[in-house]
Amino acid sequence: LPVALVVVDRDLKVIYANDQMKRVLEHEPKEVDEKFLSHIERMGIKELNLEAFKNTILKLFTSKEPGIETIDLGKYAFMSSTKIVILREQGKQEVVVTAFRGERQAGKV
Repeated sequence: LPVALVVVDRDLKVIYANDQMKRVLEHEPKEVDEKFLSHIERMGIKELNLEAFKNTILKLFTSKEPGIETIDLGKYAFMSSTKIVILREQGKQEVVVTAFRGERQAGKV
């Protein structure tokens, strides 16, 4: 299943992007912004705006309960996000992992 992954901090700075995401963006992303979202349109994701993305991330960071937020972005496309904690020598860092699944291409299941 081709899934593009991005890990962001509270300020939408990109901590990590997998190879699938880098191929879609054609560069190493620094933050999630309008340019980032315009590039993921190549995956068939056209219904996501920056405000909706920010609201989803903020909801996960402010929630006291663990959870997964999923936004349907088309017939087959979706975005699923969850908050995780990275433990480092300097302490812990909360981040949100987001997986993007684009629309299927014609003739593929």
